[in-house]
Amino acid sequence: PPAPAFRLRQRLLNPQPGKLPLESIQVVLEELRKNGNLEWLDKNKTSFLIMWKRPEEWGKLIYQWVSKNGLTNSVFTLYELVSGDDTENE
Repeated sequence: PPAPAFRLRQRLLNPQPGKLPLESIQVVLEELRKNGNLEWLDKNKTSFLIMWKRPEEWGKLIYQWVSKNGLTNSVFTLYELVSGDDTENE
């Protein structure tokens, strides 16, 4: 079995196995926010949205696709962009 000092150090660093300490979670969330991949949904910072790509990245990708396919000045629904035949291999 592990030495008592080792077990104590483990408990101090990670109080519940498999769970990050609150401070570590806050660091991760702040990094996501700084990079533009997290948006707080309330002032108390209890609810948030994590985004795979920042809105600016999605805008650039969609604009590039529209330009490449000669579809500028056209109107699309989100459904058409996600599920349309023209976007199937994108």
